[in-house]
Amino acid sequence: MRRQMFFAVLLLGLGLLAACADLTTISARDVEGAPKVYATVLKPPNPLLLGHYRRSPPSEFRHPWSFHYWLVQRGDKYAVYYMYDSHKKNAFKGWADFTINGDTITSGLDGAAFFVEDGEVRMSWPGRKETYRMTKEE
Repeated sequence: MRRQMFFAVLLLGLGLLAACADLTTISARDVEGAPKVYATVLKPPNPLLLGHYRRSPPSEFRHPWSFHYWLVQRGDKYAVYYMYDSHKKNAFKGWADFTINGDTITSGLDGAAFFVEDGEVRMSWPGRKETYRMTKEE
């Protein structure tokens, strides 16, 4: 009986860990196939914005939110698979409404903007002056 209880608790723990891990990043499998939402393109994106990026955790924040995006091109259209997680109650992962305007892509979901500055991709959050470095994921 104790052995069965141990294995049940172990399996439950592993299941919860797997569920949480699903929100921590974007995988190539997430962006396969046809997007559910395409971006509004005012001007084609700077090629540096294409691909998978994650925000480098700012050292000044004790528990920083996770931000990831993956900008894909499908034919002559663009789409963004977006993920953010506050590690508490606010989280999103999926195809999201974005506006692309050359060096900047802006989320219609939360207003976060990702842009090219001095040859690197950075992020800004509505109402904040600080910008945050994004790291390209391979």
